[in-house]
Amino acid sequence: MRKIFYFAILIFILSCITIQAQEPDTLTKSRWNHDIEAWNYFHPDNSYIFSPIYGVDKGWLHLEARYNYEALNTFSAWFGYNFDGGNKFQYTITPLVGGLVGDVNGIAPGLELDFNFFGFNFNSTSQYIFDLEGKENDFFYNWTDFIYAP
Repeated sequence: MRKIFYFAILIFILSCITIQAQEPDTLTKSRWNHDIEAWNYFHPDNSYIFSPIYGVDKGWLHLEARYNYEALNTFSAWFGYNFDGGNKFQYTITPLVGGLVGDVNGIAPGLELDFNFFGFNFNSTSQYIFDLEGKENDFFYNWTDFIYAP
């Protein structure tokens, strides 16, 4: 199973290298925005779970890699298209498609929403996992935050 995990990470890294090797648009500035997160979970049975998430955006392109996010010992890679804009009210809407390998093997459509207005932030990530092992293991997932930061 580790071979599948390392193979998936290698494919993700190689796809990023290929994208970076493309000729830049001379009319607009080329800029990659990186986001690295790490979630740590401590369970009552004294187990510890580390869940790293890496995302990168460039214009409309959104790429994301997650581990231990949808399920334990599961790697997921995501491709999405950013729709963003606004001045005082800023928004980013990103439809996604992803693949999972590990304890859960499947494909997943998803949607990320991010809205900002005068220090308020609404953020939501939704996805539906189609488990390749069987329909009885399919599930819907949503994580939503509403934050005010003065």
